[in-house]
Order: sequence, then structure tokens, then C-alpha cells
Amino acid sequence: MTESDVWRRCVHFLIDAGYQIHCGSPPGSTSYAFKNCILIRGEILDSPDIIFSMDSVIYLCECKATLKKLYEKNRHGENDIDKLRRLVLDAQRGYYNDQLLHNYGVTVNSDTMFRPCICYPGDVSTSSLDCAHMVVTENSVNLILSRAT
Repeated sequence: MTESDVWRRCVHFLIDAGYQIHCGSPPGSTSYAFKNCILIRGEILDSPDIIFSMDSVIYLCECKATLKKLYEKNRHGENDIDKLRRLVLDAQRGYYNDQLLHNYGVTVNSDTMFRPCICYPGDVSTSSLDCAHMVVTENSVNLILSRAT
């Protein structure tokens, strides 16, 4: 299963489950159904694969073809797990409030919580990361909103 397959299956699952998708950046391309996800803080431009929400929780999501790829370092020396943690921390501090409102129509208030989310094929038991998980198989997507380490 490719990263694009994982992204596509997660998006379809979220739509069918009633989640609101604010933006989506498929791997290596552009989605015509969603605005691309871009968050800027100073000189740092980040592009999570999907930003979605339900109620007062906003999820910043990365999709990978394997769980192992979440740990590979990017050109800035940061893996996707560290990137998601940084993005969530910055979001909780309010750094992206204006961007979320103006670019995606997302209002952040005192009740809003941000959570990292990872999408990957396989089995959730292979990861102990404290974040939301979307585990993709050929026939289904299993969303686990909380996973304690």
C-alpha cells in the first residue's frame, strides 16, 4: 500500500464517519477537493497531510506507507512524530489561530484541543505512541482516538 493509498483511505473514512476535513495535502500532489495544509511559524513552513476535527478537537495528521517511515528524518533533521508534537505544541500556544481561521475557516477558542494523529497500514499494537491512530487495511480504517504510552 502506498502513502497515497493510505491518505485516500483515511480521507474517505473521515468523510464517511462525519469528521470535518479542513485541508488535505496528498503525498506528492495536490487535492482538488481540499485546500493544501500549510502552517507557517516564522521561517518554518509545515504541511501536515490532513487537518480534521470533531467537536472541539483538531487533529494534525501525517500519513505514511509504513509506521517505520514516521521515524525517518526529513531535510530539517526532524521525523514526523517530532514534527507533529512541535505542531501541536505551537497550535496549543495559539501560533496558528489566525491561519486556521483565515485559510480554513477553523475557529480556535479556549475549549479547542489539538492532537497529533498518525495514519499507517498494519496493526496499532505495533505502536505505543500517545496520539490518535488511523490504522489502514485493504478493507477498513480503524480510528483509535487516544493511545496511552
